[in-house]
Amino acid sequence: MGSRTLVWTGDAGTTDFATAPNWSDAGSGTPAKYAPVRDDTVELLGAGTITGSGTVAVFDVADNAGTPFQVYSAALQATTITDSGWLNLSESNLIGRYLAVEGSAAGSAGILNASGSKIIVSEFSIGAANGGTADIFDSILTLGEVGGVALAVASTHSSGTGYSSGTFTLDTCQVTITGGVEIGAFGGGTVYVQGTNLTTRGDVVMGGPTGSGTLVVEGAGDGAGNGGTWTETGSVKVGIGSLIQFDASPTGDSGQASISGNLSITGGQVDMNGAYVLTIGGNLVLGGAAGGSFTPAFQTMYGGIVSANNIELNGFSFLNLGSSQNSTVTNLSVAGRLDVGSSATVKMSFAIGDIGTKASDMAASVSGTWLQMAGAANFTGALSLEGGSLTLSDSGTISVTASGLAIVAHNARISIDAEAHDLLSATGGMGLLNGSTLTANGGTVTAVSAPGHEALLVDTTSTLASFGTVLLGGNATINGQFYASDIVFGAGTLTVGADGSVTAAGSVSDAVYDAGTISTASGYDGGTLTFAGPISGSGTLSLAPGGGTLALLGAVSKTITADFATTGTITLGDAAGFHGEIAGWASGDTLDLLNLAATSDSVSGQSLSLYGSTHDKLAVLHFTQPITSGEFSLAQGPNGSTILTHT
Repeated sequence: MGSRTLVWTGDAGTTDFATAPNWSDAGSGTPAKYAPVRDDTVELLGAGTITGSGTVAVFDVADNAGTPFQVYSAALQATTITDSGWLNLSESNLIGRYLAVEGSAAGSAGILNASGSKIIVSEFSIGAANGGTADIFDSILTLGEVGGVALAVASTHSSGTGYSSGTFTLDTCQVTITGGVEIGAFGGGTVYVQGTNLTTRGDVVMGGPTGSGTLVVEGAGDGAGNGGTWTETGSVKVGIGSLIQFDASPTGDSGQASISGNLSITGGQVDMNGAYVLTIGGNLVLGGAAGGSFTPAFQTMYGGIVSANNIELNGFSFLNLGSSQNSTVTNLSVAGRLDVGSSATVKMSFAIGDIGTKASDMAASVSGTWLQMAGAANFTGALSLEGGSLTLSDSGTISVTASGLAIVAHNARISIDAEAHDLLSATGGMGLLNGSTLTANGGTVTAVSAPGHEALLVDTTSTLASFGTVLLGGNATINGQFYASDIVFGAGTLTVGADGSVTAAGSVSDAVYDAGTISTASGYDGGTLTFAGPISGSGTLSLAPGGGTLALLGAVSKTITADFATTGTITLGDAAGFHGEIAGWASGDTLDLLNLAATSDSVSGQSLSLYGSTHDKLAVLHFTQPITSGEFSLAQGPNGSTILTHT
């Protein structure tokens, strides 16, 4: 019988391939004597049906007059569905080297539908020219071979000249693609993956020179927990105007996506809706000149989970982790570092944490350099650093709000460069633990306590050193090292442990418990450190080398020592209530006694008594060494004060 090229010219009313008059031999133009059999090449130019188990080599499917060509329980070898062609596969096999669904002119897009079928082709192109649609349900697809592009949607990768759109829907399928995937390189390409297990073994590129792509990966919506999976062994690039969207269905069918390489969002957008899990084995990179946007989980009823090695935000990129949508349970785990460029923004409304933890208990496990900020980040939920580092530069800002300690560092490094606009804010409090350091060469560090928590906690192995401004509201406990060239401490108690050391200039408005060492920070604002509240404990308050002023405006307990460690001024706002000892009293030192108008004095050993104009005793000051009346002068100061100067 031999191989023939047959043309089907049936119409909508003719549905039986066995009716020979519907066929003509393309070579002779005469009617064929029998229907196509194995190895025949067929042009389907009308409506009809293929039924059987034979193999038919289909060259073109075209001009179906709006009625799909039905294929039941058959095997086809297809190349092109074009010029308004419509092929419907049911429980059939389609095998070939190259499969294209497109149109040769505007309005002539091809259509492919498949159900319960198997499609095995090396290259699959949808909408390369003038549009094309492929809708596959409950089928098995194997596309590609090693190297090259295996799937192209709205791309002129292999054929076609018109820039148009392509739509590819996979619903409850098993799909393996070996080779590259291009979506929307030269048009508008859209791929829907619903409740499907998809494996791509090559790079996925979204968008291109004149096009944009959309990939939606979502649950099946059947309520059976069929969320589907996407496993990508290469890298994914989302270009300008392109979108990847991970959706859990309204019935709660969540899914998982794993990208072994990098996810690069350069001008495009990636969104996660609901309880989807995205794992990135490489780096998540946002930005470039056009920026990029990544928004995981913006529904309150579900929680997306994102994990990545490194995250880098460049240009005008935007990492939105739920703040504008009030997400509460989404998790983000970063193994390496998160870099945020000067024009980039991070927003978060939940705790950063290990996968599987609850939002209220989250603590990130990070290593290496973790967070590099030159843009803005807003977190609602605890930010925990484990052995990594956080750096602010170029007017970077981090604002964290939580019901407990908002920022907790364990053996971590936090640094702020010299930019005056850099800001690190912890509403809920900050803890520096297990050898952590916070070094600020400028900018502002703000820590405000939540009920039942400290505004600032520095353990014995940790250090905070700021050459900018430190704003504290609430209790603070310093068991390690604390330096601030400008401190503003609002309501709350400052506790300095036995191993603690505070060196600062600025003001503390509430009570202080000092069991360690507190000293002025010289060289900033005259090196003035002011305590407005009462001071108790067994520690020392001293002047730093280089001079300065230590102002103790409240009552001071007798177990506290005020030390002239260097020449300078100690101001007492309540001399009668100062029961501590004064050490280091030497030539050039000054005691400024506010609200005390002394006109005379008497000395007895290590005590100095001060009297008013009626010889009433106003105060008694105690020194750590014997003093004599001839070693100092007494003078009236402004506003009813008394100034004692060691001569």
